[in-house]
Amino acid sequence: MSSKKFSWRGFISFGLTYVFIILLLTGVILYIAPAGRVAHWVNWEFLGLQKENWQALHTLFSLLFIILSVLHLFYINWKVFISYLKSHAKSGLNKKKELVLSTLLILVFLFGTLYAIPPFRTIMDWGEKLTESWEEKSGNPPVPHAEAYTIQQLSEDILKIPVSEIIRILNDNGYQVADDQQTLQEIGEEYEVPPIEIFNLFNFKPKAGTIETGGGIGKKTLLEIAQENNIPIEEMMKKLNDNNINAEKTDVFKDVAGNNNLAPSDIIEILNSTNDE
Repeated sequence: MSSKKFSWRGFISFGLTYVFIILLLTGVILYIAPAGRVAHWVNWEFLGLQKENWQALHTLFSLLFIILSVLHLFYINWKVFISYLKSHAKSGLNKKKELVLSTLLILVFLFGTLYAIPPFRTIMDWGEKLTESWEEKSGNPPVPHAEAYTIQQLSEDILKIPVSEIIRILNDNGYQVADDQQTLQEIGEEYEVPPIEIFNLFNFKPKAGTIETGGGIGKKTLLEIAQENNIPIEEMMKKLNDNNINAEKTDVFKDVAGNNNLAPSDIIEILNSTNDE
């Protein structure tokens, strides 16, 4: 009995179905996943995969979806598609309502997303709240990607204690380090613990009145940030003005950074410097 001829139509249709399911799954997971700085800090995983794995899956399967869709149109349905265009070019478009409504739908989603109009803004806000909830539960790193800091950098930039003291604390708690160039992430991977667990050994507490990253700070106004961190708003505004940063008390933090062509971390460094003078 001769084998049946290979069906490209079936192959592509099955492929599109599988890809759609994977994109749906990865999209939902990335929507509720913690921010990258928190995911690395606590070694966040879901179904045994880290956030980078889910991002890679979503990106590459999106590419595969595009390829299969193009093949579906131009390889399988090309003749039908061309015939459809020719017939309607001759007889005139008789589905004007459908064309107008589909065009309007796309435009509504496009401009609603770009201009953050409800309910599109609401959906994105829900995602941000879910992301921020991870920080409240798991804890936020003292600086973005603190897991990549070496012991020497921890000593100089965060903990402000000698390298020898950091190594002693690590050794006393069963973490043997080779040198001061090892990172928290490398030590954590060696002992199979999240970087936050190692960092907590140092009982680090931010200096009073110090502004930290994360926690949705980008969406807060300068006044809200000042109140939450017990910093006089006048002191904060003076520091910004002294550094030629134009801002008002009610301005949103991320807008202040963008309007002055600065990174949010640069603004935070300037504001925190008031505590060191």
